[in-house]
Amino acid sequence: MTTDDLSPTNLLIHHSRRDDPSLDDALVLTFNHDLAFFEREALGLLQLTGARITVLGDARVARHDLYAVQRAGTSYLPGLAASRGAFHPKLVALIGPGDATVSIGSGNLTLAGWRGNDELWSVHSAWREGGSVVPSQVGDFLMQLPEFVRLVEPVAASLQRAAAGLQRFVGIEDTGRLVSSLLQPIIDQLPTGPVDELLLYAPF
Repeated sequence: MTTDDLSPTNLLIHHSRRDDPSLDDALVLTFNHDLAFFEREALGLLQLTGARITVLGDARVARHDLYAVQRAGTSYLPGLAASRGAFHPKLVALIGPGDATVSIGSGNLTLAGWRGNDELWSVHSAWREGGSVVPSQVGDFLMQLPEFVRLVEPVAASLQRAAAGLQRFVGIEDTGRLVSSLLQPIIDQLPTGPVDELLLYAPF
């Protein structure tokens, strides 16, 4: 994808312009989130795909304007994750019948996180014949997630369905690798070297 597609909004616009934009599931994971912004910015584009739409954020920081949020629970499934620490993944997963795309980044589902801030997004696609290994690794992550955070049953079921959808696209390109802190610290999972040069981008 081109760099113009790296923001979540542009990713959704790009997908909606495909000859066949149909999706089985669309999933957004975030820490802080503004559902009114989501409804204005992304919901219409996702509805064009026919996807079952789920948005999951951290229960401790959820503060929604009940007058501004109009379609939660009817047009999409809103969920809250409760854990001992912060629920902090930022992820968009678009899962179709023949391919899947995941975008992993640093931006929360807010106007600042998706539009205003300097954020980092990494986009990975896979299909039945190839593509990146990252979408299937995201599927593995989602499959484990209900063991580590508390979710209501419909949201847990949605995560499991999305996980199974992503795991169908195994991929063959290993230029990227997903790591998470579910089982051990991320730093312990990074390559040990030798390293000639380390590039680090920390937008937060």
